[in-house]
Amino acid sequence: MNFPFTYNKADWIEVLEVIYDTQMRLVDTDLDYESSGAISPEELEKLKTLRSKRSIIKQQSDISSEELENAIDYLREAGLVHKDSISLTESGFRLIHHTKMRRQQQKTNFILTVLTVVLVVLTGVLIGVEVSGLQL
Repeated sequence: MNFPFTYNKADWIEVLEVIYDTQMRLVDTDLDYESSGAISPEELEKLKTLRSKRSIIKQQSDISSEELENAIDYLREAGLVHKDSISLTESGFRLIHHTKMRRQQQKTNFILTVLTVVLVVLTGVLIGVEVSGLQL
């Protein structure tokens, strides 16, 4: 579904979102990977490497290697990603978490607005049918 408020994101925002999504998957996996059997310890270790993270980010964000490096450098300079790894700092986590939550809230509000308008129109039609039925 296309929403009227879609926009093109800057590369650094795209990279920040992918890091957030990847980090959240790793947290979930660390919590229950033994019981779920979804990922082996070797695969988990592989996901945590810088090279692997760069590859994941590049694939999921669909940006060039140069753009990826520039975005990571920018995020490090801004203090949103740790200097020694590709993982979010507390402020980076807060920023992207609030951004994603705000976007989700906008989508929810849009859907509720559309549903409300549909219900108002249907109610008006039903009232019109009812009134015209009484006049006969």
